[in-house]
Amino acid sequence: MELFDTDLSKVVDCGPMSLGATRHVLRSVISAVGYLHERGFMHRDVKPGNLVVNTSGEVTLVDFGLARELPNNSADLTKIAGTRWYKPPELFLGARTHGKEIDVWACGCLFAECLLGTPVFPGTSDLDMLSRIFELRGSPTRENFPEAFNLPYFFEFEPLEPKSL
Repeated sequence: MELFDTDLSKVVDCGPMSLGATRHVLRSVISAVGYLHERGFMHRDVKPGNLVVNTSGEVTLVDFGLARELPNNSADLTKIAGTRWYKPPELFLGARTHGKEIDVWACGCLFAECLLGTPVFPGTSDLDMLSRIFELRGSPTRENFPEAFNLPYFFEFEPLEPKSL
């Protein structure tokens, strides 16, 4: 196995990354996630700690302990997937199925974290996570997130408009 010097979480802890460095990281991550998706798998735990970096700046996605085959039907999957700060809101609202979107959401969180130098949704509980997500992205409406209204743990949130990123 190759030797990697650090992981992306330690790089981000040093502060915001340049746009060029962020582009390089995201290109690597999206390429790796795309490779998995094309072959019928989802990683389900994309986060800075699972992206190792060597001295040449190569970024590699690791830790496939939560990876699963993409469901080809409506089979239930556990909501225990991924790390809280990188989970999409539908998992906090009780969605029983998920697919590629769980990795795509995490890539978006990672992108923001690289540019900000800090996690974008550092929630301490599921409810805190939803509050932070909706505070930034706006609360669910029948227009922007209609499926939320059918999820088992959905409840009405204070109407919030999305903030500009």
